Parts: sequence; C-alpha cells; structure tokens
Amino acid sequence: MSKYITFFQRKFETKPYEEEAAAEFDNEKKKYVNFSLDIGWSMHKIYGPRKQKNDVHTYLKKCNGFVRCNEKGCRFYLKELHPQFDVKLINKQCTVIGCKNCGSVLEHVDTCPAEVRYRFVNTKCKLEQIGNHNHGPYVSNHLSEEEKDKLTERLLVNPTVTLKAAVQGINRRTGQIVDLVVDINLILGTRDRVEYELNKRREQINMPRKGEFLGEFGKIMNNYTGSPAIKTYCRFSNLPAVTDVTYKAIEKGYYLCTTVMYIKELKKHAVIFQAVMDGLSYNYFAQHFFAFFTEYKVKFDGEDSFLGMMMDFSLAQKKGFLQAYQQYTGKNNGMRFLKGCYMHWMQSVQRISSNNNIIPYDEADKFRELLHVTKTATNGSNGGSNHPSVA
Repeated sequence: MSKYITFFQRKFETKPYEEEAAAEFDNEKKKYVNFSLDIGWSMHKIYGPRKQKNDVHTYLKKCNGFVRCNEKGCRFYLKELHPQFDVKLINKQCTVIGCKNCGSVLEHVDTCPAEVRYRFVNTKCKLEQIGNHNHGPYVSNHLSEEEKDKLTERLLVNPTVTLKAAVQGINRRTGQIVDLVVDINLILGTRDRVEYELNKRREQINMPRKGEFLGEFGKIMNNYTGSPAIKTYCRFSNLPAVTDVTYKAIEKGYYLCTTVMYIKELKKHAVIFQAVMDGLSYNYFAQHFFAFFTEYKVKFDGEDSFLGMMMDFSLAQKKGFLQAYQQYTGKNNGMRFLKGCYMHWMQSVQRISSNNNIIPYDEADKFRELLHVTKTATNGSNGGSNHPSVA
C-alpha cells in the first residue's frame, strides 16, 4: 500500500492520457498534502503550485528527456537512461559521475516535448499528459519482483557465487561458466550494485552474507575450543603432519588451510590445526605455520625433533613454511623438515612425461627409470625418508 493519498498507477505512457486519484487538502496549511507526482519519467517543474479560487492548485511539468552512453562496447551503449531532476544534477550525472558501467561521459538528450498537468480540486487530483514522448521507457533503476525472484534462484543454485563470477560470467578459480546477472537487468552490470542486490536477496532467504560466515567460525572457536589433551596425542617425532588447502569446503573467495596428523589411539587422521585464509600467497601460509609451531611448541632439535611436514608442491606453501621456520627458530635449514606429497609429485611427473617436447619419446623409458631411482632413494639430509622432498 502506498504511503501517499495521491499517487498514480500508470507509469510512462508514450501517448497522451488522463488519470484521476484521491487528494487531501490541509485546511490549516492551506495546501494539498501526502501526494506523489511520480509517473515514471524524469521531469522538471515549469510552474506550481499555481493557486486558484476554491482551493484549486495546478502543477505543470516537462519531461527531461534521457541520458545515454555513446561508448561502443558498453552494456549501456545508446540505452535511454533516467536523468536526474534538475539541470545541475544532470550535468553532474553526465560529466562527474558518468556511465555506471564504463565510466564514460554521458550525453543528455533533452528534446522530448511531453508535458504533464496536475490539477487538484477538493478531494481529487486529475493528471493530464500533453504531447507524446520521443523516447521509450528508461532502463529501470530497480529490479522488478520477477527479476528479484530470478536473482534469488541464482543464489539458491550457487549460494557462494563471487561478485566477479556473477558480473563476468566465469569463475576464474574453477573455470566454471556461470550465468551473467546482467542478463536479468542491465543495472546489474557493476560489482557495487550486484553486491547490494545479492545481499538483499540473502537477507530475504536468511542466507548469510559474504564474510558473515567468519563470525560463525568465531562462535565455533569460542564454544568449542578443542580438546585440551589433543597435544599429548600429537607425536611429532614419530609421525609427520600433513597440510593441505581447499576452497571447495568454504565460501568463495576464502580458503581453508588444514593440518592433520595420524592419531594411533583413534586409528585415523584428525584435524589438529585449521585456519581460514583470504589468499594463497606465501605470507598467509607463513602465518599459518608460525601459529601452528607456537601453539604446539614444536621442537626442531633433540630426541623429540619434528619429523616433518607433508604438503603439495606449491611454491607458496614451501616459502611460507621456510619463512615461519626461520622466524620461529632463527635458522635457515627448514628444507630438511619438508616432505612432498607423492600424489602431487606424480601428477607433476605425468604432466612432464606426457610432453614429448620435454621428454622425447625414445627417452621415456630412461626417464621413468630415473624417476624410480629418485622416488626410492634414501636422502640422509631429510631424515632418511623415502618420500621425495619438496624441490
């Protein structure tokens, strides 16, 4: 229900028409109140209220035309956009703010002859459109209910879609093609507007906003602080720890870095340390490993020395571990505690061996033989492990 007494149902009629609405006159203020003259197009006032006998008030307004972007390739190219309501604001819209999609200067086309007259008499207001518009309806600044429903459907299908993926139509991390939200409405062509509309839809269906899940993680940490006895079961001198990072188990744009260890009493691996990161550079891994060393008071010398950390062949993980080790111990011999993941190593091997530009076909057998020697060789510098070290 409208908050106004006077309002009009029909919006942006291209041809002349008339419409009547209720009106309320305030006898103390001697004017009509609680009214909206909005009919879907930008107008400036020619005159009004012009007061006549018997409390008759009239307004006359003229269409402001439209603004458009003339930049080819822009989503709003030659689209008829809603201008502001006075000359100063329109000039600012065109030259200072510019196109919301590409940032180019907008052109104001102020050639529309259409006018509209409002005539308030007693308890009625009569609207009369004079002349035809020479342009069509503006690109909407708001989503219709149908468009809101479409956006909600997209969220339900992919609750953790990133802004970049929604706007560009591809998730660069997974390579997955996703539907462009701009296909719903052109106003969804900028990240700011998409973020606003996605958050509104998330609120509507009680879905956490992007980043709010971190607060939920904080609640879990406060309520479930972990087993105080877990450290007594982590025999770092006998078994290696394993660290891996994933994005599939967490909201897009963040990464879950997990360190696990085999616990003999449980007869399975258990999570002993975990962190949420918003990047994959070595600095994030350095923070993770340093916090891990500090929390468990890891020893790197003596009889109870740390056996090693197994992980994939990510250079960022390797550099992060070495930086954390140097910061924690003051030493630079951290490579001896790094163990590479055999599965990741073999994936790299297979990519190389299948490339005949690197390994000629007639040398493939020799290459595989050398790989077997490398895999099974004992390296005294890494504690005698027969796992390949991270190179």
